[in-house]
Amino acid sequence: MVEAVRKFSIVVMTLLVGAVSTAAASAAEVTLNAPVLSVYDDGFRMADDRGLALRVDAWMLCGDNARAHISRGDRLVVTGDREWRWVAAQSITKEDGTPACPADAAPKY
Repeated sequence: MVEAVRKFSIVVMTLLVGAVSTAAASAAEVTLNAPVLSVYDDGFRMADDRGLALRVDAWMLCGDNARAHISRGDRLVVTGDREWRWVAAQSITKEDGTPACPADAAPKY
């Protein structure tokens, strides 16, 4: 019985460590420098360096008004945390270095 409990504990601990490691490694900071493919209310799509289209969540910087500041074809530099096929934007700048969305576009808490 003691041996069975020990084996069970090892399996549970292994699963927990694997889950924590996966969660920690799932987000990676990225910088994208590409043209905008399409624009939504709170974000837009652009391609990564391999051509994979990624959804950029711009809500923290542009609120629900991304279309007022960003257009299809705009070349932007986006830095943020990548989760699979989307990026949570931490900064969005135009080619000239100015912010794509003005500070007052960000939602107020």
